[in-house]
Amino acid sequence: MGDTGAPKDYYKDMSEAVGPDPTRQETLERMLYREFLTQKDLYREVGLERLPEKLAALTGLPKGEVLSHIMGSPELTMLGMDDLRRLVRVHDMTFLSRTAAVVAGELKRPEVEYISCIREALSFAISDCRVQAFAALRAAANHSPESAYHHFIYGLLQALGANNMQAQKELSLALEREPYEDGRRRIRTAISLVEGR
Repeated sequence: MGDTGAPKDYYKDMSEAVGPDPTRQETLERMLYREFLTQKDLYREVGLERLPEKLAALTGLPKGEVLSHIMGSPELTMLGMDDLRRLVRVHDMTFLSRTAAVVAGELKRPEVEYISCIREALSFAISDCRVQAFAALRAAANHSPESAYHHFIYGLLQALGANNMQAQKELSLALEREPYEDGRRRIRTAISLVEGR
């Protein structure tokens, strides 16, 4: 996962589902959005070029500074969840209409880099295209099985789907493999949410 440049302060029973607790569910979802936004220029690559302008209008912050201000909050608390879901969502039907098989085939090519798979997974994940997100994460795992980031994103998605046992497993793998403290903090936060702490 490495150091994303984000502020350094960001980052029970496993049968208990995350789903029924809207606070935990929302925090996990905000973490996923934050991972998307920390990827340099990813929002532009998926057709959200006007995102800073829209966020500036919503928050009253200067357009050139709005993303860094919003990212200063570990859970993007400057934005309501409805605003976040509405503004940070891919609408490009060419991108979204690809099947998981097509995504997997494209991303398995040897020249595709690990981070490209992660970026695709995040883009699908914030658009509720979980099957394609999982296909992109599997491709990432094929490119770099020893890396932590795909386990972290997969764990977040599993937790959002209330599959806490799988989420715990993936987040634990991410924690074991993550070399940077900033990344380890984000993973520990997710684990605490999944465990209900």
